[in-house]
Amino acid sequence: MTICSKNAISSSSAAKFGSPTKKEKWDNALEDALGAANLVLGTVDMLLQYQASTKGVMMQPFVIPDYFLGSLVRMKLMAQTFKDTPNAPALNIAAYFSPLPETPDIDATSELSLFISQCRTHWTDFCFLIRKTYSNLPPPSDYATMWPEHQPKNPTLLCTRPASHCGLPLSTLHHVFREFGNLIDSPLPSDCHAADLAFHVATRLCSEMSDPYEDEGARSNAFDEIVQPLFDHWGRQHRVAPDAEATSAFVDRVFSRGGRIVILREDKKESGTDGDVYMQLSRDFDMFRKTQSYIKGAPVFLVSVWGATLFVAGAFHDGVNAVIEPLTDICFMYTDKSRRRPSRLARLLYALSVVLNKIDDASLVHQPAPLLAFYPVLNDPSS
Repeated sequence: MTICSKNAISSSSAAKFGSPTKKEKWDNALEDALGAANLVLGTVDMLLQYQASTKGVMMQPFVIPDYFLGSLVRMKLMAQTFKDTPNAPALNIAAYFSPLPETPDIDATSELSLFISQCRTHWTDFCFLIRKTYSNLPPPSDYATMWPEHQPKNPTLLCTRPASHCGLPLSTLHHVFREFGNLIDSPLPSDCHAADLAFHVATRLCSEMSDPYEDEGARSNAFDEIVQPLFDHWGRQHRVAPDAEATSAFVDRVFSRGGRIVILREDKKESGTDGDVYMQLSRDFDMFRKTQSYIKGAPVFLVSVWGATLFVAGAFHDGVNAVIEPLTDICFMYTDKSRRRPSRLARLLYALSVVLNKIDDASLVHQPAPLLAFYPVLNDPSS
């Protein structure tokens, strides 16, 4: 993963090539948020002014319901507080996730409904810009080392670290993860070209990936070439830049099926360098699922070539949370004359290639499995 702040690009260089620095991006987002705050304050003041006169500009009755009047007062307080302390807002950022109440008792064709609609639009825009400006979550490569500080503030990233941030098993959330688990726990099928190919690729990985490489890029390129018979084309340095965040990043490799990204991959020259690559991948998906490239309900696999080791995790967004969990143990890509390591790695590669070939429009439908299929029932008379 490469990020702008680690590319050693100076402000002058960034300006020369037309790419804003991180500070410039933050300043621009802050300026937009301040502009949105002014729109909120203007709309709220106008509504309160009309409420005081009980007549609108068209001399119609203009009475704001008490339940909505309280929301207007709260909006004004928050927008004004932000304007007064834009660099250190006094209110908790979580407060900006609160939507305005619906107003079903107000005639949708009335002047009051028109003003409330404008107010709702300005408030939604303002909240979006506040969350973008003050998301405070670092990019993935920094998250790999800083996650203990930031993960408690990220309650919707359920990646089992810490243990309290744990979602439902992925096998209960999508059938693709269930099938992957079944395949990786089963022997390779005999008389199967794909299985034979997986074993050949695994054998090459075990005989070549344990060698030292000059840098991360050289290791990545070697891995790409070896697995090409199974995974024919990797997109390189894929930029992830969700509108809802002030930061952006580049994922080392992505793999697509049918125009959809189904694998995010991060590589390291050697294992144990640059923090926890699993947490880096988790943050990759946390950002990726906020972009237009992600299709809601689509399963995504997270792969790491971590030096001479390989592991696979799964990721799924359930509409609220990003649920992530390891799907395999760490596979050591070391030479093994007993062939146990290549065999274990071959099952991983075969399972991944099989399920990726089955990801289509139908597989994007949310297909949870009955929990009883995975959890034994205590005192089951049939057992």
